[in-house]
Amino acid sequence: MLSRRRCHAGALALLSGPLLRPTASAQSTPSAEPPALDAERLRRGGLVLFIRTGQTDNSRTDDLVPGDFQDCRRQRPLSPEGVNQARRLGAWLRSEGCRLHEVVSSPLCRARESAALLGAATPVIDPDLAYLPYMRRAQRDAARARLRHWLSAAVAARQLRAVVAHGGNLADLTGLYPEEAVLHAFVPQGPAGYQLLGTLAVRDWPERRP
Repeated sequence: MLSRRRCHAGALALLSGPLLRPTASAQSTPSAEPPALDAERLRRGGLVLFIRTGQTDNSRTDDLVPGDFQDCRRQRPLSPEGVNQARRLGAWLRSEGCRLHEVVSSPLCRARESAALLGAATPVIDPDLAYLPYMRRAQRDAARARLRHWLSAAVAARQLRAVVAHGGNLADLTGLYPEEAVLHAFVPQGPAGYQLLGTLAVRDWPERRP
């Protein structure tokens, strides 16, 4: 059983337990055998975690007024399971003594709610992380550039940064399309970009407790 050290996290730590499966390397370039990623590596920090929002209510659609992200009635919300997913992650982190310090979120209501349900520090809302299918090219370019910034900017040792956004954000930048409530851990490398270490799906969380 891994020791339950207090995590001085800049945002989120993944769940401890068995090894996480590394999936790809920086800038979407496949890697045959990247280094194994375990909970101790995550506790050492210096990582960015991309978190897709929890499961959503697909009976609803986004019908936003351009640029107005405050009216949640016109947006697809989290489903009850999506709410539960975010709460479960936050509860696990608190049980491990990890104080969540920084979370960056898309301005869409489902992302802001997912970030808030983690029970961490007040999320920093980045308008350029909004992602909708009908966005113009300039908006998509801005979203891609902003996610690249957050994945690449340095994170101090024993700290973590979390970015709570949408599947399209990550797919547009890296070619990886995450399932809902799946975490991707990256090593930021400044001007060189970022390195993907591994992923963890919400369905695996109960089995990965120490």
